[in-house]
Amino acid sequence: MCGVLEESLKPRNGQYIKELLSTLTIDERCGVMLKFEDASPDKFA
Repeated sequence: MCGVLEESLKPRNGQYIKELLSTLTIDERCGVMLKFEDASPDKFA
């Protein structure tokens, strides 16, 4: 799963992430962002 998250964090995939997050509830968004932070804490400092 971390490989998928790493791929998602590449700059060219920023729009994809925004679109994904826009389909989620606020609670789901928070959960996704916590997973992203766990996978790449340096990018979400």
